Amino acid sequence: WIPEEEAALVNFLHQHRAEALDGMGNFKLQTYNQLAAAIAPFRKPGTPAKTTLQCKNKWKAVRRLRHVYSEIERYRNTSGFHWDNVGGAGIVGADAQRV
Repeated sequence: WIPEEEAALVNFLHQHRAEALDGMGNFKLQTYNQLAAAIAPFRKPGTPAKTTLQCKNKWKAVRRLRHVYSEIERYRNTSGFHWDNVGGAGIVGADAQRV
């Protein structure tokens, strides 16, 4: 996946968000079929077109990253907790292994 394909994926699904089955970003197979066709013009020459399954799996990965980001933001904005983009929460040693 190149950045242009990823941006097209997010833009396409945002435009079709009303088609999500449960309002949580779970789309019908037909939507992923349309997505695969919509992002085809963005691929690099000589690379294969993305399949419906690849589009669905990529969207799942994006949603997981969004969830992780949201959790970090919630943690970072909680009074008394530390977070920075270099050291994270600063958890080290044996405590880091449990997290």
